[in-house]
Amino acid sequence: KDLISMDQLKDAYSAILELVRAFDFRSAGDIVSSIEESNSIPDNEMTKFNNVKELIRKIKHDEIIELLKV
Repeated sequence: KDLISMDQLKDAYSAILELVRAFDFRSAGDIVSSIEESNSIPDNEMTKFNNVKELIRKIKHDEIIELLKV
């Protein structure tokens, strides 16, 4: 697996944020799964990525937005 670039990860977070704002947790989860299947996450982003993944799984709308908003 190749290490995902920060630009790619930021784009993914942005897409996840927009999907969650539209209450599309399934598609947001699909993005997370796709990243996990094809990329390695940088160590310094692993905690945030895992938090996003867990919050999507638990359908925690407000918490995801708070974590990902810039």
